[in-house]
Amino acid sequence: MPKTGRSLVGMVAGFIPEWRPVFDRNGGRLHVGIRNRFTEQLTVGGKSIYPEERAGDTYEVTIYSNNLYSGDIRATLKDVQARDEHGSPKYRQYRGRQIPIYIPPPGMGLIDKVRGEPRWTVWLRVSPRFTTEALALLRDERSLFLAVHELKKGRRRWVQNLSLQTTDPAEQ
Repeated sequence: MPKTGRSLVGMVAGFIPEWRPVFDRNGGRLHVGIRNRFTEQLTVGGKSIYPEERAGDTYEVTIYSNNLYSGDIRATLKDVQARDEHGSPKYRQYRGRQIPIYIPPPGMGLIDKVRGEPRWTVWLRVSPRFTTEALALLRDERSLFLAVHELKKGRRRWVQNLSLQTTDPAEQ
């Protein structure tokens, strides 16, 4: 492993290096190399101003991101296709054709209430670009507002949408 890569990684705060071998078949030859993956974690805390029943509650939002590209994502569209009781994919008729039925994931992260305290924790994964832009906004001296759109399914609360902005979302 190159020493310069490790020392550079050590200087960047908030990044955790993970070294792993990469095997690539190119023209019948096997190339072995090292791919570097960075994981970034950003934790932001603040007080809730809306809705009224949660006003004054403390929120701690932990955002995770990494630099994986689409080649590392193993989920496919078939993974979210609805299944019947036998495990076969479900379809519906539309204008004489069979169209697959998809069940979207419940959300991009979870919201948990800390028992006995007026405190909530939020956990979600985002793209590295969102984390970089959030860090740029946090460096500024202006007031920031974190808008979280949640959906409750069963006993769990899921994050549907998250935005970090300089204007109050209640005034928009």
